Amino acid sequence: MPPEIFGTGNPALAQSDIKSIASLIDKGKIIVMATECSYVLCTSLEHSSQLKIQKNFNLSEKYVLLGSHTQLLQYISKIAPVAKRLIQKFWPGPLVLRLSIDNKKNGNMHEYFGNPSDPAVQGIINSCKKTIICADILDTSNLPLTISGNPGSAFTDIADAVVFSGKPKFTKAPTIVDMSLSPPLVINEGAIPSDIVKDNLFVNVLFVCAGNTCRSPLGKHLFIHMMKGTKFESSFRSDSCGVFAAPNTPASENTKTVLSELGIKDISHLSKPINKELVETSDIIYCMEKTIMSAIQSEYSDSIYQIELLDPDGNNIQDPIGCALETYKQTAGKITEALKIRFKSCI
Repeated sequence: MPPEIFGTGNPALAQSDIKSIASLIDKGKIIVMATECSYVLCTSLEHSSQLKIQKNFNLSEKYVLLGSHTQLLQYISKIAPVAKRLIQKFWPGPLVLRLSIDNKKNGNMHEYFGNPSDPAVQGIINSCKKTIICADILDTSNLPLTISGNPGSAFTDIADAVVFSGKPKFTKAPTIVDMSLSPPLVINEGAIPSDIVKDNLFVNVLFVCAGNTCRSPLGKHLFIHMMKGTKFESSFRSDSCGVFAAPNTPASENTKTVLSELGIKDISHLSKPINKELVETSDIIYCMEKTIMSAIQSEYSDSIYQIELLDPDGNNIQDPIGCALETYKQTAGKITEALKIRFKSCI
């Protein structure tokens, strides 16, 4: 039978239409509508199999979940700070994020998430009780994209409803960023230019020791030095702090000497104690020893995204404070080897 028709081609839909469309999606009905970048076929997530058996459309193989930042938290308990920056800057808008989710039934999976800015789509997202899943219609040459004639007849026995809320705002597909990679990567340049996205796509790395005058400054500056000249140089930003640090203490002289001998000169460093903002904005926190990691986990358990010992084998990197220069060199060597293992795919 012919599908229901909603809208008259204008971007704004009547509130009664929005509620009716949302109700159909919640019931698992198939809907054709336009987002800001494309025409899509959509339904509720629990009825996604209905999209995957459609033979009448040339559909994208990327199935995108539509929702707000809050709705995203149904699937991901914690969102990386780098993803939060992208969400805050570009959502709602033509950006899709590929994220890893913890699925109890299927293990670790990847899903695409989007939050289009169209008023009609936003209204439908906010009115749906269930998550919307959609796939782009790749070939729209045979679609009746206006209200002239009897457009619904083209979708008989294919879709349950057709939403006419105007053509897509952009001529390109959404820009897609794969957040499951480290560092994250733009895998499809679309409506948002890659350069604009990349300005917000850096990973924050935080090095933590006790006093923030020896080991963590070594970690920060050795990491910067290691990344320099690689294609990932702009993909990371780093900082350091200490769990017992007094503020504004310079790096120890032996720390500066070791770095200088490695070609890292004139470092500007003043110690700072760890705080909630540093923890919340860090994508990965590397600790020099187990007691330091435990102290951070105890104090900031709700703010941590990812925390590990810097040494991949789980060994402490001992504090060289008060020791001879040779001990500092050995410490720098251990930190360097740990960084090479941690970031082997980037150097």
